Amino acid sequence: MDIPETLSKLEGETSFDLWRLSVAIDHMLKDSKRVDAVRSRLRVGQEITYLDGKENREISATVLEVHRTHALVRNHHDEKRWSIPFHMINIEGVRNDMSVSHNKVDRATLKVGDHVGFLDRQHREVYGTVTKLNSKTASVTLATGERWRVGYGALFRVLECEATVEEESSVIQLPFIPNH
Repeated sequence: MDIPETLSKLEGETSFDLWRLSVAIDHMLKDSKRVDAVRSRLRVGQEITYLDGKENREISATVLEVHRTHALVRNHHDEKRWSIPFHMINIEGVRNDMSVSHNKVDRATLKVGDHVGFLDRQHREVYGTVTKLNSKTASVTLATGERWRVGYGALFRVLECEATVEEESSVIQLPFIPNH
């Protein structure tokens, strides 16, 4: 499913229509056939990935327990345990890189850990890593530890995040004195 394309098609819809769609999707997610289909494929000790909606990224985890509608998992990156509903688990191995479809940077296509850049108040390019997704801004931390909240429209993607600020040259011009 092309999520960015689907979201683009929904942009003109009313809030009420989006709410109706949300309710319908919620009913589909709780359908016993869907729940059973995922539960039947889960095993204790199985390595899985699931989508963290808050960070908009996939998390690698190990299944510790399988319950009726949820699984208890332990995240690989921080060893924390979470009880997650089955519909968050990417049991089919669906590709989750929504940024491939277009270059637009918004909350739906950005995830915690992405490298981004933006222009600061002095119009210098600044580069950092997304640490949190807010409703209208992304929290970005620079390599120096400095933190910024930047509107999604001001961000652009970068491949690597090494420099923090594009510095102007600080060369001092000295007069040339020849050796005699």
